[in-house]
Amino acid sequence: MALLVYTVVVRSFSFFRDETLSTAHDGVLMMHIREWTSPEGVLTDIAVIILIFLQATFINRYVIKYRLASQITLFPGLFYILLCSLLPSYQSLSPELVANTFVILSFGEVYKIYKKKVYALPLFNVGFLAGMAFLTQPAYGLLLLCAVPAIAIMNAINAKRFIQTLIGALVPVVWMLFFYFMVDMGDMLWPRAVAGLGLVDPGTLAEVTPWYGLIVYALVILSCLLSYNSNLAKKLIKSRKGIDVLYWLLLAGSLTILVQKDFDEYNLLAVMFPAGALVSFYFSDTKNTGLAELGHFVLFVFLLLLNVFEYFT
Repeated sequence: MALLVYTVVVRSFSFFRDETLSTAHDGVLMMHIREWTSPEGVLTDIAVIILIFLQATFINRYVIKYRLASQITLFPGLFYILLCSLLPSYQSLSPELVANTFVILSFGEVYKIYKKKVYALPLFNVGFLAGMAFLTQPAYGLLLLCAVPAIAIMNAINAKRFIQTLIGALVPVVWMLFFYFMVDMGDMLWPRAVAGLGLVDPGTLAEVTPWYGLIVYALVILSCLLSYNSNLAKKLIKSRKGIDVLYWLLLAGSLTILVQKDFDEYNLLAVMFPAGALVSFYFSDTKNTGLAELGHFVLFVFLLLLNVFEYFT
């Protein structure tokens, strides 16, 4: 209940925003989602709040179930909500936000193959979720490449297991292809599926606003990298493997930024799941609870100031 209230508070600014959304990175599935919803509608804002709440709930569930943190807290989900709401433009529905759902669920599926002899279904599910993420936001197709080291970390990788994962990834794509042929739009699927992909233009970085938000995210990612050893310290082998998978997801999320021609602040949402979880481990593992609460409070106030400033300007 506390997590839901927190989500509503930090996402409440979405009800006061009125802007034209960028659809440059929409995948095929996201295009249809936008057709079914109104980007500026109250119901859409409520749906986004529920989506982020569920994502944060699953993150906390996985962290607790697989003992990734030393203490049982709500920090992993809280920091994910906070980072996904920090910039004013994040209050809107975006393909990255929807695709993060499939990334989070795939993390849970990867864990199911740990020391298991029967693992065909989890491998298929990992691929299927990667395919769904690709249809939502094309750059998220890199999640399939991340699945290879993730499977190797949790168990072992070979040609058979990779093919099982690949088949899962192809299923949603084939379904979408079949649908497009049924409505006589087969020649439009591929151009829509890869729209916006290409090497990032560094010049677009200067157009991202607010620029100080980028500095905050750069510091968050840097802190994740510097805390690698401390995140693994005094953890079970199974927990260490899960943390390694989070770092691979952080790398895959960073690579998605590099393969999109028109960079904008929404692209940073690709790293929010692993970054939010990894940063939270420092706050939940530290013995100085006062310092942990202060760090969270500073980010929370920064979010409020950013959104209030955006609303009155």
